[in-house]
Amino acid sequence: MINRILALIIGLISTRCANNFRMWIMLVTSGVLINSSCKSSSHSAEITECLNAGLPEIACTGIAINEDWTPVIREINGFDMVLVPAGCFMMGNMEGLPREQPVHEICFNQPFWIDLTETTVDQYASFLNSEKVTEENSENWLGTWAEDVGWDWIQLNYLGNIWVPVPGDGLRPVHNITGFGAEAYCSWRGARLPTEAEWEYVARGPDNLLYPWGNELNTDYVARFRGKNPKVGSKPQGASWVGALDLSSSLYEWTITIYAPYPYDALDGREIAFIEDLSSERVLRGGSWYHTEGIPDDLRATAHFRLPPHLSNRPYGFRCVQSIFPDE
Repeated sequence: MINRILALIIGLISTRCANNFRMWIMLVTSGVLINSSCKSSSHSAEITECLNAGLPEIACTGIAINEDWTPVIREINGFDMVLVPAGCFMMGNMEGLPREQPVHEICFNQPFWIDLTETTVDQYASFLNSEKVTEENSENWLGTWAEDVGWDWIQLNYLGNIWVPVPGDGLRPVHNITGFGAEAYCSWRGARLPTEAEWEYVARGPDNLLYPWGNELNTDYVARFRGKNPKVGSKPQGASWVGALDLSSSLYEWTITIYAPYPYDALDGREIAFIEDLSSERVLRGGSWYHTEGIPDDLRATAHFRLPPHLSNRPYGFRCVQSIFPDE
């Protein structure tokens, strides 16, 4: 019965779209919220602009299932990024925690780029040195390196007025980064932090996968450790449908999104820069090494966590996204 109702609704939406009609439908019985945004002539212009940027046509027109997409990796401003095509997915998880509900549709009319891996120690050191960050004024960007907690936290040393990665750590994901530091780094290289919706779409795709690699937990695809984090890209078998690596179990990753109840709405004020709201908790995504294999819930692509942007800790890192148009 629910499927028949859905079919009738979709037919109604298709008819109304001719008049650029926008509708929201809450299916109380299934707990699913459908957000149908009709495409107008402005969307056709976006597709044309996207094609003029030299991207694959299917990336601009959108995909319906994950297997329609072949990963595209390209160096953008010196950083390896993967292309995320336009498309829709169902955000959230009815089998997850209450904060992951209700499930609702989110669509992206334009593709975007996201880093292939999490930001490395080498890359963050370049940022700190370029911005003339000293050890004395680094607290906004880095957490305090703790040497007495039983783990080897230190990744960067301040030597001779420059930040130098600990030998062997340059290609590991940088951790212990504040939200402010993550945002500043992305801005420095002409990018930005992802929204939590973008992050989840990258991890799941239109197939709405539970994990970046599929719907079953496979511990061979994740990094669990109590020493040093492996180098970025050490678990290629855990790649998402767009080719992004280490989305699950390496580090929790900062997003720009203010933690707020679902349904997600990018226009309700939750997507604002840290400078405009210094205190609100922001969403982190991606399961960290921090939890043991007996606590797998944090590995789900739908799981999300929260933290004020001035805080940092060993499990927190990030990656950046970038528009297909440089001025956005």
